Amino acid sequence: MIKGRWILTVAALSLFAGGCSWTPMGSMKGDAQVQSPPAVKDDSTLRYFYFMEAQSQEKKGNLDKEIYYLGKAIELDPDSNFLKRELAVAYLKQSNTEQAAKLILSILDQNPKEIESLFLLGRIHIAEKQYEKAAAVYEKALTIDPLAENIYYFLGNYYFEKNDLDNATRIYNQLISKKPEAYAAHFYLARILMKKGDYEGAEEKLLYTIEIAPDLEAPKKELIKIYEATGQEEKII
Repeated sequence: MIKGRWILTVAALSLFAGGCSWTPMGSMKGDAQVQSPPAVKDDSTLRYFYFMEAQSQEKKGNLDKEIYYLGKAIELDPDSNFLKRELAVAYLKQSNTEQAAKLILSILDQNPKEIESLFLLGRIHIAEKQYEKAAAVYEKALTIDPLAENIYYFLGNYYFEKNDLDNATRIYNQLISKKPEAYAAHFYLARILMKKGDYEGAEEKLLYTIEIAPDLEAPKKELIKIYEATGQEEKII
């Protein structure tokens, strides 16, 4: 089964403008609960203050306050896709996928090819266990950023678990065409060949994986399985 371990970490963030205005759900009650902003009228200074407060609260694990401060920052800069993604991630940490998706879709409505938001939308669908939707989003993302290696591994595993071996093979071969040294892709192709009963092809792939990543134990174990299944125990070292 595809588990939460396939949730991907999306780190690339930018300050591109676009999207609709956003007001966070709820608010912090009581002035004593929040840090007072500096006595300035400059929006950029206040926005920076609110963002830094949000970062501080995130480090403390105070998600409600993080969301509050990010919302205040967005009120001052409603076109900031960067702030919207930050707020979406905060909602996602609360398992509030509905609000996270609403934010990200507001960005994609304005810019359907915004890669950071596509990655995050896929991550939201994974959190919702809507793997088919996540796969569709990631397939689109790869047409925009064909070097996003982790996306290939999610898609390859997704198709493998569905027993859609042709698409799994397509994904890993596509990755290898971009990054020939991607040893994990060679390993997973070997697993696909084993599942198809092509032990000779799988052996070749595993030996190549070991050649480029000699410290890995997994391909060596799979190679032993092949030798045992084909009566070639004499090859086992």
